[in-house]
Amino acid sequence: MRQHLIRNIFDQYKQQENRLTHALVQVLAQNASLAREFLRGFVGGFAPAPEEEILISCQRFPGQESEPLTEEQALQREGAGRGIPDFWMYWRSAADGSGWAVACECKVVGSPSLSQLRSHIRRGHSQGFRNLEIVTITPDPIPQQLFRHLSDARVVSKTWTDVYQFFRRHSRSPLVADFLDFIMGEYSMQALKFPGIPFGTNDRYDETAAKRPLRALMRELRPRLEASKVLTISSETARKPITGPWDVVGFSFAASDDTFTKYPHITVSLEPGGCGVQITLPNNAKSVYWRRVRGRGNQELLDALRKVANNLGPRKPLERGLMEPNLILYLEQVHFYAMRYPTRDGQMVFDVSTILGGHPGGHIRPVGAWLSALSSILGATTRANFELGLKVQYPYANGSACRSEDFVEVLAKSAEALHPFLALLVEGSQP
Repeated sequence: MRQHLIRNIFDQYKQQENRLTHALVQVLAQNASLAREFLRGFVGGFAPAPEEEILISCQRFPGQESEPLTEEQALQREGAGRGIPDFWMYWRSAADGSGWAVACECKVVGSPSLSQLRSHIRRGHSQGFRNLEIVTITPDPIPQQLFRHLSDARVVSKTWTDVYQFFRRHSRSPLVADFLDFIMGEYSMQALKFPGIPFGTNDRYDETAAKRPLRALMRELRPRLEASKVLTISSETARKPITGPWDVVGFSFAASDDTFTKYPHITVSLEPGGCGVQITLPNNAKSVYWRRVRGRGNQELLDALRKVANNLGPRKPLERGLMEPNLILYLEQVHFYAMRYPTRDGQMVFDVSTILGGHPGGHIRPVGAWLSALSSILGATTRANFELGLKVQYPYANGSACRSEDFVEVLAKSAEALHPFLALLVEGSQP
């Protein structure tokens, strides 16, 4: 592109809404082909011909050569009913010289008013754009019928999740990758619905990057679990050390003034092998829970695991021989350095299908001795620092449920499916 009427990429605004909009504009301004894809994806056939150049202006009118409005000036104009769109994408037809423009209005909270959109339409036509469309970018979609009285231009409603999903498809660009980190890291709390886990065949797992989708996931998963009719979840957020991409959700039977490691709890984690939800019995849990585990016979444990597997339903095949959901039982022995950093001394991990008769098709062969071995280790000592967990895990693979924004509901139902195992730990009470 020949010219972009936008500020320097390092000139950050103070208000979150302006900072996010400015970051979006910078990414579009740096890549002409990406800007065309953005128009095609967001306003359909309303896009320039290959020989027509897209120009972009931010916080000023198209073609305006003066300095763009400061943040304070923009707020004053908007408060007086004289606001301008957050940014414009515009071009001149190579055929007849007519003006085309897309005016974008962005909100991190709420949505623009009809009077604001009418003002943008009037200003767009006054700038000589015979062909004008308005795009709103908001946290939630705006019903199209609300725009029925705006007859002089078509208004298209998009969300910040739509923006995130669009750029995720083009994340090979370093600048786009930085923008995705920016939008997820700073603005997920206000504007971005959980977009799915980004890791997969082409996007390798990274522990630091995993913390960002985890925050968005937990923001929606926690209230969904609190509303569960299967599990009774504490409304208080457990305080955990910031050590990795995992979070915890406590049950109402846990004392609010006690640490979460004293009780069985839900753990949600993004690990190298996939995203999972589990019931965790920590090594520091009250001794009554460990006595209950050791006092259960193999048949009781097997029955509870079978109920969980039945609750989850059949597994589906994915790429590279992977399947989901995977039900995994593990026992590990750890010791701690400085009371926080665990060192694993021993571990037993197995797919529950191995003790439930294997998996159809012969991919997983039955080995019932796994359960006997686990019981034998638990019964042999009461002094080791054991942690026991039953996990439902979804691999990072194309076609996996974890790649979808609907994964919040999938993971909530997976947590509910684990209830029989939880009941085993708390003597059948209704946690």
